[in-house]
Amino acid sequence: MILTGFASLSVSGCRLSVHIDEVDIEILKLLKENARIKNTEIAKRIGINESTVRKRIEKLEKTGYIKGYTITLGKPVTMGIKAFILVQIVGIVPTDTVIKELSSIEEIQTIWELAGSNDLQLYVECTNPDRLNEIINIIRSIDGVKSTETTLILREIIL
Repeated sequence: MILTGFASLSVSGCRLSVHIDEVDIEILKLLKENARIKNTEIAKRIGINESTVRKRIEKLEKTGYIKGYTITLGKPVTMGIKAFILVQIVGIVPTDTVIKELSSIEEIQTIWELAGSNDLQLYVECTNPDRLNEIINIIRSIDGVKSTETTLILREIIL
């Protein structure tokens, strides 16, 4: 089975289609498994030379297949207090406007847009209950926020 895909790349107003093949997909799989893997190790596992790996990774980065490199924590790292905050937005204010304001709050780690009675769910990590209260008050002061509901996380169970 041959797996392929396409990405669009805009160069000086011209759109180019960029083809990825099985080798690119194998490189992506190896990088997903270990973002710190060396190009020489990728080359050895796939059976191509290191310069080809380097050029393909550069192509995958430029075309958006690779957005960045990250780590996966083996143990949770937290600043002390973890909470979910549900947010309802007034219908006339665009959700993206509220999200833009929320994204400036450092302690908000993740924002989910929801369907249902609440519009957003936020995951917050902060140092102490007083700071959480400050964050909630900041959120409530954002134009368009109708209400919030906060749930403290007592423990995380990793399956």
